[in-house]
Amino acid sequence: MCTLPTEEKMADSNLRRQNVSKASLRQECLRTISIILIAPAITLVGYFINNTIHERALEKEYLELAISVLREPEPGANADEANGLRTWACDLFKLNSPIPVPDELSGSLCSGDVVFPNPPPPAPAISAYRDTESDAHCDSHLRYGHPSDDQTLCRLGFALSYDQRMNLPSWVGYRLLADRQRVVDQRFPILPDPALPDGRTVIEAFRGSSFDRGHLVPSFEMAWSYMTAREVQFHSNLSPQDPALNRGGWAALDRAIHEWVEERDVLYVVAGPVFASSNARTLNDVISVPESYFKVVYDPAEQAVLAFLLPNNENAASYESLSEFLVTVDKVEEVTSLDLLSELTEPLQENLEKELGRIWELRP
Repeated sequence: MCTLPTEEKMADSNLRRQNVSKASLRQECLRTISIILIAPAITLVGYFINNTIHERALEKEYLELAISVLREPEPGANADEANGLRTWACDLFKLNSPIPVPDELSGSLCSGDVVFPNPPPPAPAISAYRDTESDAHCDSHLRYGHPSDDQTLCRLGFALSYDQRMNLPSWVGYRLLADRQRVVDQRFPILPDPALPDGRTVIEAFRGSSFDRGHLVPSFEMAWSYMTAREVQFHSNLSPQDPALNRGGWAALDRAIHEWVEERDVLYVVAGPVFASSNARTLNDVISVPESYFKVVYDPAEQAVLAFLLPNNENAASYESLSEFLVTVDKVEEVTSLDLLSELTEPLQENLEKELGRIWELRP
């Protein structure tokens, strides 16, 4: 005998179906959210792992550098300079030591009572460093193009290519962010780059010369971490500059870029030496002296670029404004044989590189 369900049973059945439907919908939503979130999560984990590996490698380099200085401060340094270097190396050793350094041992290290009997391992050849394509730090600084195919040294605060024949950087590239806060007030001494040979010889070549030790990456822009503040003082960031340039036009341009980034949030900078001929003069037969220097500043938000060419002589102090140093990016590429802004679309790259820009005005 067939019986019809009562209204009460039908209502109960409908309620169960609704609950099952809601549960299924909830599971489907959770599954969709998981799929959406899993890819960024994997990317983020990979980024932190890559950064951690890079920072551990740098810590090892700095530890070896500190030990080498503690064993033998810079040759030719006077007593005050030697004490300053030892104190700096002592702090560097404590910062990068894999285990805590007791106060008693720290005091002995700084005073020179404790010496390291074994010499530090030899500095790795520049060819042992990773290419730009495989390093996240280099990628962040060279987002809009690698200036050359040369091997690149990847630092936390910048990237650079170093010419070991001329003993100076071929170019440097760095990204500036407006929201970075200054956390380092001290200025570290100039020390050899642990990734390059003959660092002490290069540093010594500046002594007694008429040239300043010019920083291609300005040290005040790298004060946002202790690691970047140390890196910017390595000899691989130095190039001989006439005092009129280093303290005049070059310093004024660095200050202007600092003000521009405060308004524009993000800027990308490439800078380097320019040699007009193959017969460049040398500094104590060690470092080649450039005839001039270039600096290219790119604003990705506004798709705007400024290029500068500054003479490396006393005339650099006679210019009245930065606009007198302005040239096209095409001109910079012509005198350096570099390829700038190569990651931009071809039409945009062509338009920007042939354009002679105007100095960016600061907002009132």
